[in-house]
Amino acid sequence: MEIFNHIYCTEPELESFLQNTPALNSPKTLVQLFCGTDNMAMVQEVLDQLSSTIPEAKVIGASTAGEILAGEMLDGTIVVACTVFEHTTIGMLYVPDTNFQNGHLVAAQLVNAETKALICFSEGLASDSEGFIRGIATVDSSVVLAGGNAADNNHFKKTYIISGGEIYETGSVVAALDSSQLQVLNAYTLNWQPIGYEFVVTKVIGNRVYELDNKPIIDICRRYLGDDAAKNLPASIVEFPLIKTVELVPIARSIVAVHDDGAFQFAGNFSEGDRVRFSVGNVDAALKGAVKLVGDISKSPAEVIYIYSCTARKMSLQGQLGVEFSHLNKVAPTCGFFTYGDYYHTDTTNQILNVTTTALVLSETSQISTTRDLEEIEIPVSATQILTHLVGETQRELEESVHLFDQYKNAVDASAIVSKTDLAGMITYVNDRFCEISGYQRSELIGQNHNIMRHEDIPREVFKEMWETISSGLPWQGTLKNLNKSGQSYYVEAIVMPIFGKDGGIREYIAIRHDITKIICQEQRIRTQATDELTNLPNRIQLLED
Repeated sequence: MEIFNHIYCTEPELESFLQNTPALNSPKTLVQLFCGTDNMAMVQEVLDQLSSTIPEAKVIGASTAGEILAGEMLDGTIVVACTVFEHTTIGMLYVPDTNFQNGHLVAAQLVNAETKALICFSEGLASDSEGFIRGIATVDSSVVLAGGNAADNNHFKKTYIISGGEIYETGSVVAALDSSQLQVLNAYTLNWQPIGYEFVVTKVIGNRVYELDNKPIIDICRRYLGDDAAKNLPASIVEFPLIKTVELVPIARSIVAVHDDGAFQFAGNFSEGDRVRFSVGNVDAALKGAVKLVGDISKSPAEVIYIYSCTARKMSLQGQLGVEFSHLNKVAPTCGFFTYGDYYHTDTTNQILNVTTTALVLSETSQISTTRDLEEIEIPVSATQILTHLVGETQRELEESVHLFDQYKNAVDASAIVSKTDLAGMITYVNDRFCEISGYQRSELIGQNHNIMRHEDIPREVFKEMWETISSGLPWQGTLKNLNKSGQSYYVEAIVMPIFGKDGGIREYIAIRHDITKIICQEQRIRTQATDELTNLPNRIQLLED
């Protein structure tokens, strides 16, 4: 295996590179074109030159949010990364539509008994790339998949991919590496810190999320990330992806678009019921992840490392990411690009990952180099690490308090009739027991006044006294006679208390009631039995009791 890389500047320089590297004109040559430009004419010139000078080579490529070469991060370049295999043949296929069915179709045509790895590039904004790579896994879940979604320097307007000598703005291109001698390892590092409140995805269609906790996702974004973050979407929150857990593995999802119907489109799918959190990059954790990644890879045969890293990782870690790449480059020559989601192969399927660095390590020999100079990566304790720890511990304590509070609430709900009102007395919450005893549906009660259950036997002065008491900040307690929806009366022993905000002002009122109808009815029955019906005076039974 031989590695030849070139950064495009001019046509004569590229021509000289190609002419002086005759080994490139081979069907066993894989050329990956990483394009950090939207100048399609320039890209087409490069492709035309490749087609005319090394027509035997297999060419795939993608637009990027940055290029990676020899352990360094580049921007706005065109990287021509060439791998000349000795014992590996290359199959290639382009499909115009990126979906599950075409993923299955591509794998059925490309994968054979000697296929060790697939490299896939997909259009990065509108494609169902997750469905596509899952479709690939249905044919053979043992074949390693790498690559990612094309990007456009975080403009989120238009991406493209390359297959052969053509540029496409839709679809996917896949290259299959077939060999009995090829050694393949795929690895990734995330180390992104989930932070803040845990939400439940309550409305989603594929990769388009509409609601979290039954609230529009844009409102959640404004509240928890700030109004400024909501002004320049999606670029403003790319660094704060949502993280969910799949089979105990944390998987991040970065935003790639915002639609007119309020949906946030992510580089990967969600399902209703997924529990997610916003997350933030932690430089120290990322460096620790880099140490592990480099350590794992250095134990395997490696002649070349293809790196596909999410643009959100670059935006957050910036120069620190260079430490990761430079150490990988000491293991073997590196090349790659920053994606809108990179692909990773697990034991059972293929996943699309965000804010990760994924690496595809290839070697046509089983020998491990003993000449690698891998000095230890120093990770000093920083303010970010301490701050992240502080926020994490605070969040865990808060979650524990909420967990205990929920249990207390459940105990009260199981034994009492509970309602809450705003400062104007309008009902904002009722529990199930309230609905049960009143006969009203929750939808009939929210926004109404408790007067709909008021019994005419209770004087107005009682309610006047109640409001004067609770509005002054004191609790009120007493017995009330109410009417349910069917017109039947019932009695409750009630305590109504004001709830205060941190500023000392009253925020709302809560009423906790207990049904004492049976007790009142028994007392009335006893009084009836001990009273003469004609004179309404105590009778003989009362006299004997006295």
